[in-house]
Amino acid sequence: MIYGEHIQCDFPDGEGHHLRALAISALTVPDHGCCAVIGPSGSGKSTLFRCLSGLLRPTAGRILIDGTDITALGSGELAKWRAGRVGFIFQQALLLPYLTVMENILLAADIAGLDRSQKRREAEAWLARLGMEGFGRRMPGRLSGGEKQRAGFIRAILTAPQLLLADEPTASLDGDNSRLLMGCLLDYQRESGCTLLCATHDPAVQALFPAQIRLMKGALAS
Repeated sequence: MIYGEHIQCDFPDGEGHHLRALAISALTVPDHGCCAVIGPSGSGKSTLFRCLSGLLRPTAGRILIDGTDITALGSGELAKWRAGRVGFIFQQALLLPYLTVMENILLAADIAGLDRSQKRREAEAWLARLGMEGFGRRMPGRLSGGEKQRAGFIRAILTAPQLLLADEPTASLDGDNSRLLMGCLLDYQRESGCTLLCATHDPAVQALFPAQIRLMKGALAS
């Protein structure tokens, strides 16, 4: 269960004032939920995801995930919680260019302290499942945009996260790659039972999610 109350995020505007990027009085997402977070660019989707993942501490308010108040955790506790509980798929895959595809995929599992040999086998199986068998030794510069996103997807799920956040994962993909990635996301959610939130402003992606949260100017819209 995700529960948030009075969540606010303010950012300095460079002129001595603050801009409010997020102002949510109450947010509830049930366990094992599968939900689209929708709204135009600048509506607060990415800011909300950064708060839910612990990458950004809100200016005010509380966020409880499975009973843990992550806004009350210290930096070290928060990093440990995030490594074991959260998978994050970014709009751009953000693969490190000096690491191989496999090294990039294993990065989050290594940080979480998981068995590297086992996770490598799981990663190889996922690469084969996604039409990328043998790609583990390649450098990211040799991948297409769709292949990079698939590698980013595998990196995010390899820790078996209870919360999977996908922030505009298809924004830079063509139709075929978008359908492939979304199929993988939804299949994984059904197989694992994790809670999946997918931020998007793509109507085709929105249509895949019967449950939706709409943001407008940082607030929940009715």
